[in-house]
This record gives sequence, structure tokens and C-alpha cells, in this order.
Amino acid sequence: MHIDFRNSKAEKVISLNGNDVKIKAICKGSDLTEEVAYNLIERTIEIKTGKTKFYNYKDVIQLPYYNKALEALISAIESKGYHWENPLGVSTEEIRQRHGDASEMFKEWLEYENKTFNPSKCLIFEIL
Repeated sequence: MHIDFRNSKAEKVISLNGNDVKIKAICKGSDLTEEVAYNLIERTIEIKTGKTKFYNYKDVIQLPYYNKALEALISAIESKGYHWENPLGVSTEEIRQRHGDASEMFKEWLEYENKTFNPSKCLIFEIL
């Protein structure tokens, strides 16, 4: 499927969980900016200060709002069981050198990596 990110009106229909869904390309993950995130998430205006606050999806009790849209987007991703960065924070090569391919740590790293947002390998779409 060819995606044209220059044409903001370009829409495609894809199959998602067995249902046909209309989507619109937003940007490549590597092009994700504060401005793009601003348009993707919920926000509110503080009445006294007039500042924009962004909803915290991950921890609504401790810190219900963020000052930056990208932080709120990260919390939305993490609230769904995905990771912004691999929680083990080490490279595949480091694990292989220390523990080998068959180690439990390597398997755990791969499991986390499969659920880690990687801007260089992803595309961001809006479900219409």
C-alpha cells in the first residue's frame, strides 16, 4: 500500500481486527513533533491561567495533566501496554554478549521490543 503523507486528505480503507476501517495518514514516526501530538490528544484550558493542559492517560490520579502534548501522547501509548522506549534500556548486542541468545533476559528484551514505539519504523494514522 502506498501512503502519500504530502496529501493530508488522502484516505485509505484497511482491515483492522477483521473490520474495514477508514484511515488518514498523519506523519511518519520520525516526523512526530509537539505540534503533531497537539492535534492527536485531548486537551483543556486552565481557566485561571489560560494555559493549555494535556490529559495524562497513564496515571490520571497522580498527575492528571501534562504541559506538553508529546508527554501526553507517550502516556496514551504506555496506557495501552506499549512502551515509548524499551524498559530494559539495553541493546540486543549487549544482552547477547552478557547472557547469550537463549537467555530469559534476551527473550524478555525481545518481548518488550515488540511492544516498543520506534519512530524510525512506524507510521501514524488517524482512524476516521
